[in-house]
Amino acid sequence: MVVDDDEEFLAQFQRLADRFNITTQRYISDALTALKEGTYCIVISDNRMREAPGMPEHEQAGLLFLEEVRKIRPEALRVLVTSWSKEGIRPSLSKEARVNRLIGKLEIITDEEWRRELERLIDLHRKARPHLH
Repeated sequence: MVVDDDEEFLAQFQRLADRFNITTQRYISDALTALKEGTYCIVISDNRMREAPGMPEHEQAGLLFLEEVRKIRPEALRVLVTSWSKEGIRPSLSKEARVNRLIGKLEIITDEEWRRELERLIDLHRKARPHLH
């Protein structure tokens, strides 16, 4: 699952849907509902986004969301993506959410780079949680 209120970013993952089983959500509220209803091995979330339609952006929304992901789906890898400085991520929140990977949006830009990153994350999930595969 990929969660971001940036439609262009989500479109990049939708283009990879022929190779991966990817669900995209624009809002945290929708993502939480989907998490309770489905199974996801990897959850990628932007950090600064809206929690629901019409709400203002929250600069730590992604970390708070990934903390909830940990409670609902503890087996899922949690990946935080940010277009802001990674140094601006509060370590206490990152630790609480147990983020498995922190990625700057400018580090991985192309579809091919995301394809390779998704393959690495899937491999990491298989190694860390072999009983699920």
